[in-house]
Amino acid sequence: MHHKKKITFQAYKPEDKFRPLQNDYQIIFSEDTKIRDVEENAVNFPNDSFDFYEHSELDKLRMNPMYLFDVVGIIQNRETIVVRDLLNRLGQHQSQAKFSITGGRSMVNVTFWDSLANKFYHALLQQQEDPVIIIITSGRAGTWNGEVDVSNVGATAFYLNHTHHTVKQIRKMLATPNYTKEILATQTKKKTELLEITNIKNLGTDYIQTHVIVHVKITSVQEIENWFFHICTGCRILIEMENNIFYCNTCKRRIPHPEKKFKLPIIVTDDTDSMEIMLDDRQVRTLIGKRARNVYKEIAHILAFKFVNDFSTLSLMSGS
Repeated sequence: MHHKKKITFQAYKPEDKFRPLQNDYQIIFSEDTKIRDVEENAVNFPNDSFDFYEHSELDKLRMNPMYLFDVVGIIQNRETIVVRDLLNRLGQHQSQAKFSITGGRSMVNVTFWDSLANKFYHALLQQQEDPVIIIITSGRAGTWNGEVDVSNVGATAFYLNHTHHTVKQIRKMLATPNYTKEILATQTKKKTELLEITNIKNLGTDYIQTHVIVHVKITSVQEIENWFFHICTGCRILIEMENNIFYCNTCKRRIPHPEKKFKLPIIVTDDTDSMEIMLDDRQVRTLIGKRARNVYKEIAHILAFKFVNDFSTLSLMSGS
């Protein structure tokens, strides 16, 4: 664990692209930045933190180069992966490693270039546990043969068979014979269909976990008591308050300031019908451009301001 000083907080400019995180500010390290060890028993920080995107979400990121993303998947056909030497359109030599990752019902192409391609290939040779599960951080979504292709930029990194809890969960699922058979089989991509609400309500069991497209209008937001939930800042698992404290049973520690995530039911309609759907955290963030913790702070500020004003009014009345 380390403590850093002599760093700068700098706001992103509107034209800044390929941001590793969806934050308004970035931390800049300089040559004067110094690092010193911090005792592990003094501060308990998670070793790693990732913001994973579903494979189905990567398609829309091709049209938005502002943000990079993290993704996890199982490497397919490990034995066929090689590093190729190519000439680009400028006549320059480049190294390329192409492979695919899957989550079971989806498959995504990945292309690593140059030094990262060679680093990945040599790291892959060292892996003894199969299948290999890869985490790609700060990846870039592009297009290859009309399909989504994840490639690397300067900030991109990868982790093979990492100790992260998400990798452990996938490995646990691989112990299920049917899941393993589905993962290791050659994936046949099903074309995403454009449907209407009436069609969606009549879909059969063969469409479970299948992605479809529907164009709808949001007509109302359902009134609920809790429009967000809390997750552990370390393992990112849902946690609840017990005895007035948040405690993570996975990390075995108290979470004084858990992360908040959106959970918002809405009513949508099209020309055929209406239905209720649940928007998850990333979908709400995409629509409003804010995180749940920021909205919560804004609401808390408004309530505090209102309380102070009301209390002041009551004081004046009682003293008159």
